[in-house]
Amino acid sequence: MGVRRSRATTQASPRGVDEEHGAQSYPEPTRTHRLVVATFALMLATAGIAFAVGTFRPDTTPVADETPSPSGQPSPIPSLTGEPRITANIPFADPEVDDPIGGVAVGAGSAWVGLSRRGTSGAVARIDLETNQVLTEVPVRETPYRKGISATDHAVWVASTGVLERIDPATNAVVASVDLQGRSVSAIAADATAVWAVAVTEPTDQGGQWTGSLVRVDPARNAVVAEIPLGLQVSGYEDEVVLGAGAVWVLGVRWFEQEDAEYGSDLIRIDPTTNRVAARVPVGGFHMVMGSGEVWVRFPADGVFDQSGERWLWTRVNVGTNEASEPFEFDDQGLRLVTPDALWSVGYDERENVRVTRFDPETLGVEARSEPIRSYFHDAVLDPASGTVWISAVWSLVRVDIAERAPTDPSPGPPALTQGAAQNGPEGGVFILTPPDWSFLADPSGPSEPKTLFTIASYPIDRGGECAPIRALEALPPDGALAWVLEYQPPRGDDFPRRPDRFSLDPSTLANYECSGTHPTYLFRFQDEGRNLQVQVAFGESAGDEVRNLMLASLSSLVVDRCPPAESPVLVSEFGTLVPDQGAPGEEITLSGPTGRDENWFWSPLERIDVWWNVGSFGVPEDTADEHLLASIDPAEQCSFDVTFQVPRVPAGRYVITVLGHHPDGYGLMGERTFTVNEEIG
Repeated sequence: MGVRRSRATTQASPRGVDEEHGAQSYPEPTRTHRLVVATFALMLATAGIAFAVGTFRPDTTPVADETPSPSGQPSPIPSLTGEPRITANIPFADPEVDDPIGGVAVGAGSAWVGLSRRGTSGAVARIDLETNQVLTEVPVRETPYRKGISATDHAVWVASTGVLERIDPATNAVVASVDLQGRSVSAIAADATAVWAVAVTEPTDQGGQWTGSLVRVDPARNAVVAEIPLGLQVSGYEDEVVLGAGAVWVLGVRWFEQEDAEYGSDLIRIDPTTNRVAARVPVGGFHMVMGSGEVWVRFPADGVFDQSGERWLWTRVNVGTNEASEPFEFDDQGLRLVTPDALWSVGYDERENVRVTRFDPETLGVEARSEPIRSYFHDAVLDPASGTVWISAVWSLVRVDIAERAPTDPSPGPPALTQGAAQNGPEGGVFILTPPDWSFLADPSGPSEPKTLFTIASYPIDRGGECAPIRALEALPPDGALAWVLEYQPPRGDDFPRRPDRFSLDPSTLANYECSGTHPTYLFRFQDEGRNLQVQVAFGESAGDEVRNLMLASLSSLVVDRCPPAESPVLVSEFGTLVPDQGAPGEEITLSGPTGRDENWFWSPLERIDVWWNVGSFGVPEDTADEHLLASIDPAEQCSFDVTFQVPRVPAGRYVITVLGHHPDGYGLMGERTFTVNEEIG
């Protein structure tokens, strides 16, 4: 496969992973995502797991310490069935100065993310869950990357080469270090009773093999109290450890260089009361998620990941019997949380944007998706207690809320403006009235999907930005108001309700959306004349009721598709109207049809419309014995056209009238009508 993930032998900076995004793709290592890293390839969550093909087998390997301890079973998971919405985008790194940010964890009322300041040691930033404010940065030996940081209410554990560091949330300082005898850590998990780390031992000679052990740390003593050998299947290449159902669960992925292929491992179950391996379920797993009474495991259908387009399957391992279910299809590669009410995933969509997705646990179908996050991502953590997802998106930390929002009853808003400056949107049929001294910009920013149609503001603005009009947003004065309108194309219409009579502000929508940079905005969506529109509104911190009401009144004046809906541009005998559709040479006939101005045809807007008479299928438009130009029309701002002409002096028979729309880059076929000449030339 050519490009590999690295073992967890160093914690070097991930600079150079990707020139555009600065981070390795995640969660599944497809060939297009496997990018070369100089000394440390950011470990990918391969979101794979394997199918159990035999019965589990107990493992009686002795361990270093058999001291019993609590099970580490997590608290019950609440029901999380809200619409995923981006509520914060916190910038942490400057591509010109810093390395991409690292792993992320949630605990002690905060999110914790690894930072790498070039030329210095690492750090861990603390973000308040209530305010999304950065509270502090704690220096650590090395930047923790994915699966190298874990948090509880009383401690944050950070993996460095040969050491586990403990941060005390009460003092925001490193208060202890646990010596791991120079070994690297490929994955850690922690709760109030124990810290579990996969420690990797390098081979002592060239022909040796990497091996992993599960190290147990007692947080009361900050010391290693047990070490459980895991065998050759867990070797530091890509390992996972999770807690649940009174057990500790471990998976490992191995790479065989000679084959250029990856193999999963048994699902290894450790009993924390004995510190022994209790079972090995032969699933060949690549990725696991703890569910209710079962562990979900993903794996390649043929048992090996050695090609692009690999087919992946899932199985569910019963925690009571250690038996795996029959494999099943589930088209997801970033599953993070399994509850009876919903499955939650963080992964890439078809455009390589990051999305948080909710699936139905019965049908495994998509129920809701967040707005796209236009970035690669390195790590993500879902915190059920706060109903939040935190995504390490290369240069910033993105928060997505997934809990249901309490219903609100916003005020009806002011009536629509009835006078002011009339503005015409760039996409035909969208119009708005603004106060006379306000600014209006068509096509203020990119990208093409969703298309930003226009922006209005109470102050002078300039073009610039991706998705949001960032230059205008950056210039927002304390007493100012700014709004922009985006249009989504089908099939994104499931969450666009019917347009209200008046627009108002719903306080529950005020958040840092992906399409609003780092400035909180209000958001509302609606459907009008079959078009799916989204409006985002930003106000300065001292903007009063007058400017707020003017903005809402202006938005309520929005008119969509002023022209009546035109017919689709289909072919023979369906375009427009032709009266009559048969006759003799010299008789007058009238052709009417839409200009396409409001229909978003790929060739709109048109510079002119040509009507041609031809004997059969139309080729290159030119006057010949079989083709005649009947008329040329300037569509201007009209929604439809009509043209009257005489039937040419041609023999009796069936002819085609062709309508061509000309635009700056060429022309397109708008439609055709047939006409029958029923008398011979006299």
